[in-house]
Amino acid sequence: MKKLVLLLIIPFLSFGQDLTYVPDDNFEQKLIDLGYDNMLDDYVLTENINSVSDLNVESQNIADLTGLGGFSSLQVLECQYNQLTTLDVSNNVNLLQLVCFNNQLINLDVSQNTDLLFLQCSWNQLTTLDVSQNTSLNNLTCLGNYFTNLNVSNNNFLTIIDARGNPLTSLDVSQNVSLNWLFFDNTQITSIDVSQNTALTFLYCPNNQLTSLDVSNNFNLISLACQNNLLSTLNLKNGNNQNMAINSNWGNDHVNLTDNPNLFCIDVDNEYWSTTNWTVANGNIDSWANFSANCATTANCVDDDESMSIAFSSEVFYPYSLPGAGCENGFTFLNGFGYSCDSTIGGFDGYNTIGDMCACTCSDGVVGCMNMSTCNYNANATIDNGSCLFPGDECVLLIDLNNDVLEYGILNENCVCLGSSIIDEMLISKNLIKTIDVLGRESTNKGLQLHIYDDGTVEKKYLIK
Repeated sequence: MKKLVLLLIIPFLSFGQDLTYVPDDNFEQKLIDLGYDNMLDDYVLTENINSVSDLNVESQNIADLTGLGGFSSLQVLECQYNQLTTLDVSNNVNLLQLVCFNNQLINLDVSQNTDLLFLQCSWNQLTTLDVSQNTSLNNLTCLGNYFTNLNVSNNNFLTIIDARGNPLTSLDVSQNVSLNWLFFDNTQITSIDVSQNTALTFLYCPNNQLTSLDVSNNFNLISLACQNNLLSTLNLKNGNNQNMAINSNWGNDHVNLTDNPNLFCIDVDNEYWSTTNWTVANGNIDSWANFSANCATTANCVDDDESMSIAFSSEVFYPYSLPGAGCENGFTFLNGFGYSCDSTIGGFDGYNTIGDMCACTCSDGVVGCMNMSTCNYNANATIDNGSCLFPGDECVLLIDLNNDVLEYGILNENCVCLGSSIIDEMLISKNLIKTIDVLGRESTNKGLQLHIYDDGTVEKKYLIK
């Protein structure tokens, strides 16, 4: 009898060693549905699950995945849309893909999963995430958690980072040289350096605190969304602007630079192309934003009363009305007086006009003619803009400025711009008989002078030399 009892006990103990404990009834029921178990008794035969490579238990209202360690060959685990607060994958050392979004996880340890390629842990309650041991990681999607810091410096093979909706204060992606997609929004990030991410194709960073953004080194970029930031500078001059509209999966409207109240000038490859394709109407830019091939030398400013000074001053206007003629190609009218003008507003076709408005910017440096022998030499100029004028050159003569009348003239030998009516007057022979100052005294001193001619005419002149 003793031998019989002993024989009965030994097989039972042996059988018990092959069982994996599964206390969550919803988890075990799913295993039954998948054919790995046949009875709801909190146990499953280990030999039924230890060779399973893929396990999908999503949306089963599971609160506890105890027993997962029995899946020793597991490579893919999908457990999204459950009620999990903890998840132990320390025994699943072969795991390549972990999808656990939309749970209630407060921590997640993936340090033992060194072969992990894909991690989707979005919309949990995670405050930290250590992926330093996951050096093969290719895709990290962790949006909607509570990270203030995310260290991805060891993850050189990452091609996708999606960290949207986390209160991040910084994000260093300088080591992620294979990165194709970078998504972060609704964070506290004020700057991001993507100069090392030359493979980057999609950059989505709206609703942050960014004050500057330089994507000039991202020559594969085809989509950029950086709306609702605090940008004052944006360098989009990457040699690939035209492909951004053509190749983007979401079309031209996915270049979104709007809602940046301090962004007046955007560096681009080609001002005319950008102005034609990236517009306010398409939702690409704000109404106050302009494009330039070099914003570093210009800054936008406004003259509220739309007045204009042409005495080589720093005054600028935006916009300024030029009825009829519009803004001439090259803007010699303004460039001749040290102004830098943007000729790519509205419907400008590159050669003729842009309608009735001429949008101009003032220079951070002083632009103007630096040739001392010219009519419009600017002693304060630090940037020669090629605007030098000589006697005989065409000039702009403004007559009755309040009525917006513009007349072109010719510079005479004294560098006075004479219009046709004045030139006709000068054809009439007359001789200077006396030069007096405002007090009636004969004078050759510099300052205001009255020139009296033998035909009875009097001219006011201001001598500066």
